[in-house]
Formats: sequence, structure tokens, C-alpha cells
Amino acid sequence: EMMYNSLLDGCYREGRVCDGTRLVAEMKRDGVAPSNYTLSMLVKLFSRGKRLDQAFSIVDELSAEFGLRPNVHVYTCLIQGCFKNQLPVKALSLLDMMLANGVHPDERAYG
Repeated sequence: EMMYNSLLDGCYREGRVCDGTRLVAEMKRDGVAPSNYTLSMLVKLFSRGKRLDQAFSIVDELSAEFGLRPNVHVYTCLIQGCFKNQLPVKALSLLDMMLANGVHPDERAYG
């Protein structure tokens, strides 16, 4: 998983959304379970590529498939992605969802 996360980080830094998407498929094929760190990297990647809907979809999909519960870092990345994509109302509703799911924001979520 660490290798895939490092590669996803590189895809994020270089804006290579298609390569990141391909890496997720390879992870699944190879039986490598993602972590919340993986979800955070994917959210950053898709948000940067103006594909926020894909960010939400991949979090839902991988969370369900691998039994993940998104943590504060995943939610914070989603909230930041909403603001970067000019969706402040969605960001605020996500904060409400985060609290309803028992995930408490840290100072970064409010920053």
C-alpha cells in the first residue's frame, strides 16, 4: 500500500489524474487494500483535476468495498476540494455530515 500511496502522491503533484485512476485499478487487481491515507491522496488528486464528483465517488466506493470509515483527514480533503471548486455550500454540508458521523474536525479542517 505504501508504494501505491507514494505513486498516487506523485500523480497528485504532477496532476496526472488518469494515471492515478489506473493505479487504483491496479491496487484492486493486486488485492492491495487502501487506507484513509490512500483516500486522502485520491481526493486531492481528483479535486486538483476539477473532478470533485469522482473524489466523492471513489471515497464512497472504496469505503464500501474495503470497510473503511473516512477519517478527519479524508473529510478535510473533501472540504478543501469543495472550496477549491467553488462549492462552499457543499463544504458546509459535508462538515455537518462529518459531525453526524462522529468525526470531529481538527484545526486544519477549520483552516
